[in-house]
Amino acid sequence: MRPNDPPPYPPFTRVALTLASAIQKHVRDGMHKCTHEQFQHRFAICRSCTSYVDQYCRQCGCRVGSEPDFLNKLSWQSESCPLEKWGAISQSATNDSPEST
Repeated sequence: MRPNDPPPYPPFTRVALTLASAIQKHVRDGMHKCTHEQFQHRFAICRSCTSYVDQYCRQCGCRVGSEPDFLNKLSWQSESCPLEKWGAISQSATNDSPEST
């Protein structure tokens, strides 16, 4: 691997466990979604990260595309970046600020 190459994708088992854990958190959180502004803020951070390649995060293996669809963890308030670049959003912070940790 060259110095500027993105990290390799994580193993499938880790991706599956990460997704299962994220789904559980999302359900426990009441399946709350981010606002459009919160989603765009998170996506801008991901796009500038070296681990973001082809709409996937190479740290956790999750899809982090430009559309806030169901399996895009950027749109779930309960999720956070594995590199701690953005955090979960509390339900009370939804009306107060675009991003809250």
